[in-house]
Amino acid sequence: MRPTSKVAPKKRALKKSSSRASPQQQRLVNTGASSFVECPACQLKVATTLINVHLDLDCKPARNASQKQTPLTGREETICLDEQASCSSVFVALSSSRVQPKPSVMNGYQLVENFISCEEEEKLIFAMDSDARNLWKPYSFTGLNNGKSYGLVMALGKRKILAPKFEMPHVLEPIMERMRSIPLLAEFFPNEMNSLEYIRESGHFLRPHVDDRQLSGTLIVNLSMCGECYMTFKRERGAYECHKIRLKQRSLQILTGDSRYNFTHEIENRDLLSPRRVSITFREVIS
Repeated sequence: MRPTSKVAPKKRALKKSSSRASPQQQRLVNTGASSFVECPACQLKVATTLINVHLDLDCKPARNASQKQTPLTGREETICLDEQASCSSVFVALSSSRVQPKPSVMNGYQLVENFISCEEEEKLIFAMDSDARNLWKPYSFTGLNNGKSYGLVMALGKRKILAPKFEMPHVLEPIMERMRSIPLLAEFFPNEMNSLEYIRESGHFLRPHVDDRQLSGTLIVNLSMCGECYMTFKRERGAYECHKIRLKQRSLQILTGDSRYNFTHEIENRDLLSPRRVSITFREVIS
């Protein structure tokens, strides 16, 4: 089968199915759904919320067939897609139904897995790495890592907000727009972006801290790319709590309320689970 993107095979492994659909029509799409229906034409399991998209995108026999839906349960997320459909276009098409945060472990905390596609991740990483005007530079303010910033500049030492040196990358615009499909982020319009690069072999880490409580807004949003890590949260105010959360590749983390103001967050070097991890933190700076 002709590959549909440049994503490594392990990211898009094909899975055998007993359905009547041709192998060229089968592709796994992680939607985060937990309820499924069986397509009346091709017999594939399709996330309940995506049955209409399934029928429209590829399943031509089903267009004139009975669309009686038989609820199924399970964890397999399978959908028929046109072989020509790109990973990013499918994610955009399904974004409104697949943005489903996991249950919160702290008040004000949300984690959305697979928020961006593999292709979007590749484009973002390429944009970060190839920006010759704004290079990765050693960063030690909150640990040891490499960093670069876009948008408004927070001069924390002077307690001032400075004009942007580098505009927010255009490649981020559709992703920031998608963020607003999450109810908690419906009115979130970030004007500052900070990207950090962690290299495990270089001893990189993030020391315990709380993002500035005055200059940064009430929402801190973080996108994980390239690799995975464990982030540790410890309650700074009130009865002691500690949570270690796995931030998977392409996941979006949201901090507000209690999790934003009353917990420190950190990443120990031993908790970097991949040779390289790149994160983008979005803030709505109060200027």
